[in-house]
Amino acid sequence: MASCKFLATGTARSVRQWCDLPDDILRRILSLLFGRDFIRFLSVFRSWRSAPPPLRSIPNPYFRASRYPSLFHFSGNSSECQFYDPFYNGSYKALIPDELIDARIYSSNYGWLLMCLGEQIFFFHPFTRQMIHLPVINQPDLNRCGRMCFSSPPTSPDCMVFGIDDDYPEECIVSTLHRGHSWWRHVFHQEYTAKFYSTQSNPVFHNGAFYCSDIDGKLGVYDNTKSEIGIWMILDKLRFPCKSIQETFLVVFDG
Repeated sequence: MASCKFLATGTARSVRQWCDLPDDILRRILSLLFGRDFIRFLSVFRSWRSAPPPLRSIPNPYFRASRYPSLFHFSGNSSECQFYDPFYNGSYKALIPDELIDARIYSSNYGWLLMCLGEQIFFFHPFTRQMIHLPVINQPDLNRCGRMCFSSPPTSPDCMVFGIDDDYPEECIVSTLHRGHSWWRHVFHQEYTAKFYSTQSNPVFHNGAFYCSDIDGKLGVYDNTKSEIGIWMILDKLRFPCKSIQETFLVVFDG
Protein backbone atom coordinates (compact mmCIF):
# COMPACT_ATOMS: atom_id res chain seq x y z
CA MET A 1 0.00 0.00 0.00
CA ALA A 2 1.21 3.50 -0.78
CA SER A 3 2.49 5.63 2.05
CA CYS A 4 0.41 8.77 2.46
CA LYS A 5 -0.96 11.02 5.14
CA PHE A 6 -4.35 12.64 5.57
CA LEU A 7 -3.99 16.10 7.09
CA ALA A 8 -7.07 17.49 8.81
CA THR A 9 -8.27 18.67 12.17
CA GLY A 10 -10.78 17.27 14.64
CA THR A 11 -11.74 13.78 13.55
CA ALA A 12 -8.87 13.17 11.14
CA ARG A 13 -8.10 9.82 12.72
CA SER A 14 -11.60 8.54 11.96
CA VAL A 15 -11.30 9.38 8.26
CA ARG A 16 -9.75 6.85 5.91
CA GLN A 17 -6.53 7.85 4.29
CA TRP A 18 -6.98 9.06 0.73
CA CYS A 19 -4.73 6.31 -0.55
CA ASP A 20 -6.87 3.69 1.18
CA LEU A 21 -10.30 4.50 -0.23
CA PRO A 22 -12.71 1.55 -0.38
CA ASP A 23 -12.89 -0.30 -3.67
CA ASP A 24 -16.54 0.58 -4.24
CA ILE A 25 -15.75 4.31 -4.02
CA LEU A 26 -12.77 3.96 -6.37
CA ARG A 27 -14.89 1.98 -8.81
CA ARG A 28 -17.54 4.68 -8.77
CA ILE A 29 -15.00 7.45 -9.42
CA LEU A 30 -13.32 5.53 -12.22
CA SER A 31 -16.66 4.91 -13.90
CA LEU A 32 -17.08 8.68 -14.41
CA LEU A 33 -13.65 9.35 -15.91
CA PHE A 34 -12.44 9.09 -19.48
CA GLY A 35 -9.12 9.23 -21.31
CA ARG A 36 -6.46 11.43 -19.75
CA ASP A 37 -8.53 12.09 -16.63
CA PHE A 38 -8.63 8.37 -16.00
CA ILE A 39 -4.85 8.02 -16.39
CA ARG A 40 -4.14 11.03 -14.15
CA PHE A 41 -6.37 9.62 -11.45
CA LEU A 42 -4.52 6.31 -11.45
CA SER A 43 -1.17 8.08 -11.22
CA VAL A 44 -1.96 9.65 -7.82
CA PHE A 45 -1.46 6.56 -5.63
CA ARG A 46 -0.19 3.07 -6.28
CA SER A 47 -3.15 1.62 -4.40
CA TRP A 48 -5.55 3.41 -6.77
CA ARG A 49 -3.87 1.80 -9.78
CA SER A 50 -4.67 -1.64 -8.37
CA ALA A 51 -8.35 -0.79 -7.87
CA PRO A 52 -10.78 -3.22 -9.53
CA PRO A 53 -12.38 -1.90 -12.73
CA PRO A 54 -16.01 -0.81 -12.42
CA LEU A 55 -18.80 -2.92 -13.80
CA ARG A 56 -19.46 -1.85 -17.35
CA SER A 57 -21.36 -2.90 -20.47
CA ILE A 58 -19.29 -1.31 -23.25
CA PRO A 59 -15.80 -1.96 -24.66
CA ASN A 60 -14.07 1.01 -23.08
CA PRO A 61 -10.44 0.53 -21.98
CA TYR A 62 -10.83 3.32 -19.44
CA PHE A 63 -13.70 1.49 -17.76
CA ARG A 64 -16.10 4.42 -17.96
CA ALA A 65 -19.74 3.48 -17.41
CA SER A 66 -21.97 5.00 -20.04
CA ARG A 67 -25.23 4.36 -21.81
CA TYR A 68 -23.52 5.15 -25.11
CA PRO A 69 -21.53 2.39 -26.85
CA SER A 70 -18.16 3.01 -28.42
CA LEU A 71 -17.70 2.60 -32.17
CA PHE A 72 -15.10 0.03 -33.20
CA HIS A 73 -13.01 0.03 -36.39
CA PHE A 74 -10.55 -2.61 -37.52
CA SER A 75 -9.30 -2.58 -41.10
CA GLY A 76 -7.65 -5.99 -41.03
CA ASN A 77 -4.54 -4.60 -42.74
CA SER A 78 -2.63 -3.96 -39.52
CA SER A 79 -2.77 -4.92 -35.86
CA GLU A 80 -4.12 -1.51 -34.83
CA CYS A 81 -7.79 -1.06 -34.04
CA GLN A 82 -9.55 2.13 -32.98
CA PHE A 83 -12.43 2.95 -30.67
CA TYR A 84 -14.40 6.16 -30.84
CA ASP A 85 -16.52 7.48 -27.98
CA PRO A 86 -19.39 9.61 -29.37
CA PHE A 87 -20.28 11.04 -25.97
CA TYR A 88 -16.81 12.42 -25.16
CA ASN A 89 -15.83 12.87 -28.83
CA GLY A 90 -12.61 11.03 -28.09
CA SER A 91 -10.87 8.04 -29.61
CA TYR A 92 -8.36 5.53 -28.34
CA LYS A 93 -6.36 2.73 -29.90
CA ALA A 94 -5.50 -0.85 -29.08
CA LEU A 95 -3.35 -3.50 -30.72
CA ILE A 96 -4.49 -6.91 -31.87
CA PRO A 97 -1.83 -9.65 -32.06
CA ASP A 98 -0.36 -10.02 -35.53
CA GLU A 99 -1.54 -13.61 -35.77
CA LEU A 100 -5.15 -12.38 -35.56
CA ILE A 101 -4.96 -9.82 -38.38
CA ASP A 102 -6.61 -12.24 -40.82
CA ALA A 103 -9.30 -13.27 -38.36
CA ARG A 104 -12.93 -12.42 -39.06
CA ILE A 105 -14.87 -10.39 -36.50
CA TYR A 106 -18.44 -11.64 -36.15
CA SER A 107 -19.60 -9.45 -33.30
CA SER A 108 -18.41 -7.08 -30.55
CA ASN A 109 -20.02 -6.34 -27.21
CA TYR A 110 -19.20 -6.03 -23.49
CA GLY A 111 -15.59 -5.23 -24.39
CA TRP A 112 -15.15 -8.56 -26.21
CA LEU A 113 -14.73 -9.50 -29.87
CA LEU A 114 -16.24 -12.71 -31.23
CA MET A 115 -13.75 -13.78 -33.89
CA CYS A 116 -12.99 -16.67 -36.20
CA LEU A 117 -9.74 -17.91 -37.72
CA GLY A 118 -10.06 -21.02 -39.86
CA GLU A 119 -12.52 -23.29 -38.08
CA GLN A 120 -11.66 -21.88 -34.65
CA ILE A 121 -14.12 -19.44 -33.09
CA PHE A 122 -12.97 -17.54 -30.02
CA PHE A 123 -13.49 -14.49 -27.86
CA PHE A 124 -10.74 -11.89 -27.65
CA HIS A 125 -10.45 -8.85 -25.38
CA PRO A 126 -8.33 -6.22 -27.17
CA PHE A 127 -7.19 -4.48 -23.98
CA THR A 128 -6.44 -7.35 -21.62
CA ARG A 129 -5.38 -9.67 -24.51
CA GLN A 130 -7.44 -12.43 -22.90
CA MET A 131 -8.62 -15.12 -25.30
CA ILE A 132 -11.35 -17.72 -24.77
CA HIS A 133 -11.50 -20.54 -27.31
CA LEU A 134 -14.82 -22.11 -28.24
CA PRO A 135 -15.38 -25.64 -29.53
CA VAL A 136 -14.29 -26.06 -33.15
CA ILE A 137 -17.13 -25.85 -35.65
CA ASN A 138 -17.03 -27.69 -38.98
CA GLN A 139 -16.33 -25.46 -41.97
CA PRO A 140 -19.69 -26.15 -43.72
CA ASP A 141 -21.55 -25.21 -40.53
CA LEU A 142 -19.33 -22.18 -40.08
CA ASN A 143 -19.94 -20.99 -43.63
CA ARG A 144 -23.67 -21.12 -43.05
CA CYS A 145 -23.47 -18.94 -39.92
CA GLY A 146 -23.05 -15.68 -41.75
CA ARG A 147 -24.24 -13.60 -38.79
CA MET A 148 -23.46 -14.24 -35.14
CA CYS A 149 -23.70 -12.51 -31.76
CA PHE A 150 -23.63 -13.39 -28.06
CA SER A 151 -25.94 -12.72 -25.15
CA SER A 152 -23.55 -11.67 -22.35
CA PRO A 153 -19.82 -11.47 -21.56
CA PRO A 154 -18.09 -14.82 -22.21
CA THR A 155 -17.02 -14.90 -18.57
CA SER A 156 -20.69 -14.92 -17.54
CA PRO A 157 -22.19 -18.34 -16.69
CA ASP A 158 -25.25 -17.64 -18.88
CA CYS A 159 -23.35 -16.59 -22.01
CA MET A 160 -24.80 -17.99 -25.22
CA VAL A 161 -23.46 -17.66 -28.77
CA PHE A 162 -26.04 -17.45 -31.56
CA GLY A 163 -25.64 -17.87 -35.31
CA ILE A 164 -28.18 -18.03 -38.11
CA ASP A 165 -28.27 -19.34 -41.67
CA ASP A 166 -31.32 -18.35 -43.70
CA ASP A 167 -30.19 -18.74 -47.30
CA TYR A 168 -33.61 -20.21 -48.06
CA PRO A 169 -36.62 -17.94 -47.42
CA GLU A 170 -38.86 -20.59 -45.81
CA GLU A 171 -36.32 -22.16 -43.50
CA CYS A 172 -33.37 -21.31 -41.31
CA ILE A 173 -30.72 -23.13 -39.34
CA VAL A 174 -29.96 -21.76 -35.89
CA SER A 175 -26.59 -22.60 -34.32
CA THR A 176 -26.13 -22.07 -30.59
CA LEU A 177 -23.46 -22.70 -28.00
CA HIS A 178 -23.96 -22.39 -24.25
CA ARG A 179 -21.03 -21.54 -22.00
CA GLY A 180 -19.40 -24.67 -20.67
CA HIS A 181 -20.73 -26.92 -23.44
CA SER A 182 -18.27 -28.76 -25.67
CA TRP A 183 -20.52 -28.94 -28.73
CA TRP A 184 -22.59 -26.69 -31.00
CA ARG A 185 -26.29 -27.28 -31.48
CA HIS A 186 -27.69 -26.84 -35.02
CA VAL A 187 -31.49 -26.79 -35.26
CA PHE A 188 -33.53 -26.59 -38.45
CA HIS A 189 -36.60 -24.33 -38.28
CA GLN A 190 -39.19 -24.11 -41.03
CA GLU A 191 -41.75 -21.35 -41.54
CA TYR A 192 -44.43 -21.48 -44.23
CA THR A 193 -46.49 -18.42 -43.30
CA ALA A 194 -43.84 -15.78 -44.05
CA LYS A 195 -40.59 -15.66 -46.02
CA PHE A 196 -37.49 -14.27 -44.36
CA TYR A 197 -34.39 -12.88 -46.08
CA SER A 198 -32.03 -11.50 -43.45
CA THR A 199 -30.00 -8.32 -43.93
CA GLN A 200 -26.24 -8.07 -43.51
CA SER A 201 -26.54 -6.55 -40.05
CA ASN A 202 -25.68 -8.55 -36.96
CA PRO A 203 -28.37 -10.06 -34.73
CA VAL A 204 -28.90 -8.52 -31.29
CA PHE A 205 -29.87 -10.02 -27.94
CA HIS A 206 -32.63 -8.45 -25.84
CA ASN A 207 -34.70 -9.75 -22.92
CA GLY A 208 -33.81 -13.39 -23.45
CA ALA A 209 -34.25 -13.52 -27.23
CA PHE A 210 -32.14 -12.96 -30.36
CA TYR A 211 -33.47 -10.64 -33.07
CA CYS A 212 -32.58 -10.54 -36.78
CA SER A 213 -33.70 -8.03 -39.41
CA ASP A 214 -35.22 -8.86 -42.79
CA ILE A 215 -34.77 -6.99 -46.09
CA ASP A 216 -38.54 -6.49 -46.28
CA GLY A 217 -38.77 -4.96 -42.81
CA LYS A 218 -39.66 -8.09 -40.83
CA LEU A 219 -38.03 -9.28 -37.61
CA GLY A 220 -36.89 -12.82 -36.95
CA VAL A 221 -36.93 -13.79 -33.27
CA TYR A 222 -35.24 -16.81 -31.71
CA ASP A 223 -36.36 -17.50 -28.14
CA ASN A 224 -34.38 -20.18 -26.34
CA THR A 225 -36.29 -19.92 -23.05
CA LYS A 226 -39.55 -21.58 -24.12
CA SER A 227 -38.27 -24.96 -25.30
CA GLU A 228 -35.11 -27.04 -25.34
CA ILE A 229 -34.41 -26.37 -29.02
CA GLY A 230 -35.79 -22.82 -29.00
CA ILE A 231 -38.60 -21.20 -30.96
CA TRP A 232 -38.17 -19.30 -34.24
CA MET A 233 -40.79 -16.63 -35.01
CA ILE A 234 -41.21 -14.03 -37.76
CA LEU A 235 -42.80 -10.68 -36.91
CA ASP A 236 -44.17 -9.12 -40.11
CA LYS A 237 -46.54 -6.48 -38.69
CA LEU A 238 -44.02 -3.84 -37.64
CA ARG A 239 -45.17 -0.25 -37.35
CA PHE A 240 -42.12 1.30 -39.04
CA PRO A 241 -40.43 -1.39 -41.15
CA CYS A 242 -37.04 -0.60 -42.66
CA LYS A 243 -36.52 -2.28 -46.02
CA SER A 244 -32.89 -2.60 -47.06
CA ILE A 245 -30.11 -5.19 -47.34
CA GLN A 246 -27.13 -3.06 -46.28
CA GLU A 247 -28.66 -0.01 -44.58
CA THR A 248 -30.63 -1.77 -41.84
CA PHE A 249 -29.13 -2.00 -38.36
CA LEU A 250 -30.52 -3.34 -35.12
CA VAL A 251 -29.75 -1.47 -31.89
CA VAL A 252 -30.86 -2.34 -28.37
CA PHE A 253 -32.31 0.76 -26.71
CA ASP A 254 -32.41 1.07 -22.93
CA GLY A 255 -31.85 -2.65 -22.66
